[in-house]
Amino acid sequence: MSMFPAIGGIVLRLFLGVTSLLLLFFFCSVLFSPSLTTNTASSSFSSDQKAREAELAVLEDQSVDPDHIMRVQVSVDYSEGKNAAWYPKEESPILTSFVEKGELPPVAKRVGEEPLVLQGLHGVSNYGGTMYRLNGFPGPRVTPIHLVRFSPQGFPLVPNVAKSWSISKDGRRFTFTLRKGMKWSDGHPFTSADILYWWEHEQCDKSVSPDGPMSKYLHRGKPMTVEAPDPQTVVFAFADPYFTFLATLASSAGYYMTQSPRHFLLLYHPELGDQQRIQDVMQRHNLISKRAVYMMVRNRVERPSIAPWIRRTEQITPPDTMVRNPYYWGVDTEGRQLPYMDRMVATEKSKDMVVISAAQGEVTVQARYLRNEDYTLLMRQRQTYGYQLHHWTNGGGSTWAMAFNLNRRVPEGDREATDKAKLLADKRFRQALSLAVDRQTIIQALFGGKGSPHAVGPASTSPFHFSTLQQNYSRFDSAKVEEMLDTIGLTERDPDGFRRFPGGPSLLFDINYCAFTGEGAGQFIVEDWRQIGIHARMRAQDRSLFYVEKVAGIHDISVWGGYGAYFPLLDLRYYCPLNSESNFAIRNATWYASGGMFNKGGTVRGTPLAKEHPLYQALLLNEQIKQAPTFAERRTLFGELLKLTDENVYVLNITTPLPTLAVVKNGVKNVPLKGVYSWPFQSPANLGLETWCYAEPKMSAAEIRDITHELSHITPVRPLHGIGVQQPEQPTPSAPAVTTPLSRSAASLIGPLIRYGIWLALLLLLIILIFRFPFVGHRLLIMIPTLILISIITFVVIELPPGDAISSKIMQMQEAGGDVNQKEIDEMKTLFRIDESAWDRYAWWIGLDWFATHEGKDEGLLQGNMGRSMMDLKPVNDKVGDRLLFTFLISLSTILFTWAVALPIGIYSAVRQYSFFDYLFTVGGFIGMCIPGFLLALLLMFAAESWFGISVSGLFSPEYATQSEWSQGKVMDLLRHIWLPIFVQGVAGTAGMIRVMRANLLDELQKPYVVTARAKGLRPMKLLFKYPIRLAFNPFISGIGNIFPELISGGAIIAIVLSLPTIEPMQLNAVMQQDMYLAGSILMLLSLLSVLGTLFSDIMLIIFDPRIRTAGGWK
Repeated sequence: MSMFPAIGGIVLRLFLGVTSLLLLFFFCSVLFSPSLTTNTASSSFSSDQKAREAELAVLEDQSVDPDHIMRVQVSVDYSEGKNAAWYPKEESPILTSFVEKGELPPVAKRVGEEPLVLQGLHGVSNYGGTMYRLNGFPGPRVTPIHLVRFSPQGFPLVPNVAKSWSISKDGRRFTFTLRKGMKWSDGHPFTSADILYWWEHEQCDKSVSPDGPMSKYLHRGKPMTVEAPDPQTVVFAFADPYFTFLATLASSAGYYMTQSPRHFLLLYHPELGDQQRIQDVMQRHNLISKRAVYMMVRNRVERPSIAPWIRRTEQITPPDTMVRNPYYWGVDTEGRQLPYMDRMVATEKSKDMVVISAAQGEVTVQARYLRNEDYTLLMRQRQTYGYQLHHWTNGGGSTWAMAFNLNRRVPEGDREATDKAKLLADKRFRQALSLAVDRQTIIQALFGGKGSPHAVGPASTSPFHFSTLQQNYSRFDSAKVEEMLDTIGLTERDPDGFRRFPGGPSLLFDINYCAFTGEGAGQFIVEDWRQIGIHARMRAQDRSLFYVEKVAGIHDISVWGGYGAYFPLLDLRYYCPLNSESNFAIRNATWYASGGMFNKGGTVRGTPLAKEHPLYQALLLNEQIKQAPTFAERRTLFGELLKLTDENVYVLNITTPLPTLAVVKNGVKNVPLKGVYSWPFQSPANLGLETWCYAEPKMSAAEIRDITHELSHITPVRPLHGIGVQQPEQPTPSAPAVTTPLSRSAASLIGPLIRYGIWLALLLLLIILIFRFPFVGHRLLIMIPTLILISIITFVVIELPPGDAISSKIMQMQEAGGDVNQKEIDEMKTLFRIDESAWDRYAWWIGLDWFATHEGKDEGLLQGNMGRSMMDLKPVNDKVGDRLLFTFLISLSTILFTWAVALPIGIYSAVRQYSFFDYLFTVGGFIGMCIPGFLLALLLMFAAESWFGISVSGLFSPEYATQSEWSQGKVMDLLRHIWLPIFVQGVAGTAGMIRVMRANLLDELQKPYVVTARAKGLRPMKLLFKYPIRLAFNPFISGIGNIFPELISGGAIIAIVLSLPTIEPMQLNAVMQQDMYLAGSILMLLSLLSVLGTLFSDIMLIIFDPRIRTAGGWK
């Protein structure tokens, strides 16, 4: 009969557990369910609805009034001189202190007598504040340094670096007059000599550009010529008419020619520079050629600039910053130097978290990376987080389109690749795949019905739209598709029902995409193609690897935006093969870009086109467009090009362009409500971002100090030169100071003394441990072969896969060919020792070569050098940087939290077995172990936002992330954020540890020695802490070996979701990018920590567990 109470107890506990789970699920459903209540006051609801509709109509109205074209630039009469209202006379208060101390000249001397004059749409405004954005500073988009620039709605073109220009009647000669008094950010004059240096000693200099000028500066296969008759005049000339060149200069082509300060870069020029200085940089930064030195210097923070904001601090971990340029050459209509905002800050977020951060008001102005799929979220959060959502005209096109690879690379003997290449080059196959896609269903599912099915081509808002042109292959017609595929010859099916050529292999088409576009409509398309017997799959890649494979031509289909839908003449990438962004025919584009159409006897690269090929005809139309003198002629020619594009379906587009959504923080002025946003227009630079400002700017004292420090100091991660080598001289004594190690001082000795002192202390501690516990010495000896074996296995794992980032990059270069690429290939092989034996590469990676040479280039893991990243060639030690510290702090705090919570609860559950709280902790423990960490993080982020109105992602709020000094506010902000990753990462471990501690302690409490001690009257608490708890610790101490590597690994997905600047996302990216040496070096670090952790746990066991001491385990 005793069996029945036991069964009843089990049933009762099971009932209580299930009931608790059901109550928890119900509670969560109530907390996180959306509100479905309806406003019963119909008149009020109707009024609110009408107001919302009216507001939406205003936001969506992007019509252009031809009589009132939006224009930020203001034309002025420079002959008025100092008496003019616009003449430079006022500056940001942050710069005034430098002027008063004599460290900067007055504003009029810094700006020059012929400044660019801009007027914000809301008028003159106030100085101060920081512009916050997400995920970097996208080059020309926030750096308007072109000779001419676009207006908010695209045209007219207006002066920028050049104050005026003239074009010869035949369209061959373009003369620009530069502004008098313009200066680089270091105070050195900016003149036409700098542009001439860029052309003669960079673009046309074989030591810098062995392959010659970029294709942007070629016309009909011939490079332009550049003349500089005087300091303020620069002339570009072509052998043939090139009437669209001015607009091309306002786009990305004009960005590069004003970034080469001759006085600075000449010092590092491979042929003309200071050879001693170049050798110093080469040795200090472990570079393999003079050209590598030059290319690195061009991207350093030390390089002067003419941009409104400039980089002065090189960051390893986000956020990145840019501060105002004291010598910026633009003013408002009242002579106040621009920009209004003193600083820009870019915080790093994963692609999926960008929209959440923007919707929580963490940005000042942000359009990049916001998608129409998130429209509802962005609109709903506006009032809660204080921002407006602008609906700019999408000047690019749809944000998601698939390009078929007509130049698919075919490895020798690969029948599947051969068949796929044949199909992708057949327009009938591409037409069939386009007709098989149910675009309307996709639009309804992803965009709420906004937009309509559309192929690549100008939208109705474009001046190049042709209402009479019928799109033949953007409709849905599955019956027609079956007939077309049979005609092509795909009449046989494989065992899974997918089509193939008779007797041929099964065909699987990979659709490559990266985080920039996301998966988008991919799964819809894969399923639509499955219905017609075409097997495809979505293949996610890191953006770097995505580009490498795309240019190498080893992909089937790639996903990017569907561009060229507003002003296509500036972006014809999807109409004809122009450059490496013509994703459907990059090898043909390489042939064209290297002059293949015109240089019949010269050296060209890529795959040539037959004259009867549609792509050749498209390129001929492109050449005619560039030579056409009038807009009407260019439009007519483009219509012919559009017909070819529609017929051949190079790119599978889904929908008409939807608005570009832009989050604009409340209180930010001069951001236009109407505007065209696109890459060709270099948006948001065309929207006058220098005039953006806060109506009431607020800056803390710490923020002002940080900006002031950045203005007065250049802070690289690693100084350009070593001790005793002078930096390039500043041209004026008033230029801001530069932080450089010019001489050895007592301060420079402190670091080595501390470092060697720590190593000496650790060595002495190790010697003491070996004498106290002899087994430590034995374990250390065992560690040596263990780590050697681990390193060999790791290296084999690195070498085994058939591809890696370097192989793909070399394949990409080989596809492009030419002198420059062959030289880069040789340098790449030398840098990573590709042609050496596996043993030689292993010895170099580990650092064995260093013991023979003692040279920096041979340092490896044994010397603490983790090598270089295969993707960007940067030192891994520099890339890891502060990430290692942040990871260590978060992981250590998580471990302490886990132990602090789990051990008391586990002890309580053991001594109060089957009590109410024991059941409660048991249920909670199972739930904690079952909930994925990333899901818990998302739920807690949602709860923090919904209940408290705060954002808890990252480690700091944007306003504190760049603050160098610690204050009470920064500490409180850190505490407000850091609890979340600690709690989320600790929940599962805590739950598991509670169960283990409970079971271990229960086992100990049932031992005979406990029963005997209690029978002799020993107090329970004293007995409990004397032996049972200490012995129950044994499994935890044994697990310390696993904890050590967790200190720098943790949870990658949690770190990505919470946007943490830790090492886990970098490790994951290294694997996704196939950056095998970076991934392998991190893996070796984890292995070393595991071995050290095991040794530490053994020592702790001897200290805590008397059984091991008495058994002689310490010997």
